[in-house]
Amino acid sequence: MQSKPAGFWLRLQAHIIDSLLLLLLIASSVRLIVAITTIEKLLPPLGLLLYILAFLLPVAILLYRVVMTVKFGGGIGKLVSGMKVVAPDGQLLKYPQALSRYLVGYFVSGLF
Repeated sequence: MQSKPAGFWLRLQAHIIDSLLLLLLIASSVRLIVAITTIEKLLPPLGLLLYILAFLLPVAILLYRVVMTVKFGGGIGKLVSGMKVVAPDGQLLKYPQALSRYLVGYFVSGLF
């Protein structure tokens, strides 16, 4: 089966879906932290939240993108949008390819 590259709008749709899922995850984490604490005890949970946002979340996003790309051909947004990331031979990417795609490709595109 011959496939063609996805266009800008389809890629944007997939990115928006993934971003909304991520935003939902962050919002529910913040809500949970605030719900289990009182105002007097809020500072330590805010420190925990900042730690999660600064260190754990980027690692989780990296793992999500790389593992989902290797196992399924893309994240939930891509799958819902009907896209699949494949190597030039049509096979799913291997871990080094997916990691390079995320670290280099997303970094470079993020600069613009």
